[in-house]
Amino acid sequence: MTVAAGVTAARARGIKRYSASLEDDIFAFQRAAFPTRREDLVEPRWRWMFLSSAARLGVEPMVWMYCNAEGVVAQQGAIPVRVRVGDTERVTGWFVETMTLESVRGKAIGPMLVAKAIQDLPFNLSLGQTPQMRELQFSLGWRQVCPMDTWTFVLNASRVLAGKVPNRPARAIAAAVLAARQRGQYFRGRRRLNWVPEVRVLDRFDATHDRLWETVKAQFPCAVVRDSSYLNWKYVEQPGQDFIRVDIRRGGEPIAAAALLVMEPDHAYGYRRGFIVDLVVPARDADITWVVLDEVRKLFLARSVDLVVFHVVSAPLTRAVESFGFLRREPQRFFLIAPGDMPAPAVALALGQENWLITMGDSDIDRPW
Repeated sequence: MTVAAGVTAARARGIKRYSASLEDDIFAFQRAAFPTRREDLVEPRWRWMFLSSAARLGVEPMVWMYCNAEGVVAQQGAIPVRVRVGDTERVTGWFVETMTLESVRGKAIGPMLVAKAIQDLPFNLSLGQTPQMRELQFSLGWRQVCPMDTWTFVLNASRVLAGKVPNRPARAIAAAVLAARQRGQYFRGRRRLNWVPEVRVLDRFDATHDRLWETVKAQFPCAVVRDSSYLNWKYVEQPGQDFIRVDIRRGGEPIAAAALLVMEPDHAYGYRRGFIVDLVVPARDADITWVVLDEVRKLFLARSVDLVVFHVVSAPLTRAVESFGFLRREPQRFFLIAPGDMPAPAVALALGQENWLITMGDSDIDRPW
């Protein structure tokens, strides 16, 4: 390709994959495309999301960029993960960060970049949010598996309803009704234990959590591999987030592990929210799952959380949270896959909603902005 005078080889026009020579242009693009993001987190989060994730799995960074004389003007990223589909594990990616600068919108650069990314990574995952993005994905071969459910458990009904029901007497009545409904469901499902759960707050995950994943993975035919390598990369090393990492043990061995996040009140939510970001648990064991949810509830109560939120795709976990007393909200995200070149039996398995474990920790929903 001929390079115009005054334009470096790194800025030659066309689609490029990551190289260190592009980094100045990459981070200039990030600041231009996402001007409201915290300046001090832009570079470390990009490196963590695309470079550290790829190095962890020994693969090439999954970032596609379109360059012209201005530099990088469009990006399509994918977060590398190891995914279990039946008995086979495959390295693929969560498609994220699809963005073009205003100066090149309407020139088909964005769709062209997405098409190149799916050509290079034919089997991939997406939690598409906007209808426009989903329509583009459907036209390029993605298929919808299901909506991603949002479940909530109210810990302080009066505070949660304060912005929704301004009238104090009406709010008090609504809060009492909501609390009674949820409390009734909770006590109907309450388990009587002959053992005491041991709850530990963790600095890091270790080999015991590898054993936990090996124990529970058969209950989820399709899922991102949640071994200690993944859990540490995601919930220990992620810049800009402060996760609460816990496990619940019985007889010294973990029976579950969780990553939790507390978000303070803001302009949109006038109450403190606690998120179950990830949950590794033998979800088909109703007794253990109930115990784990109850320990999570206690952890959030101790941190003055008003509302617990759990984004999840999982048939057994859906049954568990509904039995516990969680309430379903309207879904905002939809889980899509591009089946690519997978054999037909694997495609059929991957298109079954009941086979998956997807949580807020998947894709980039747990980002700080």
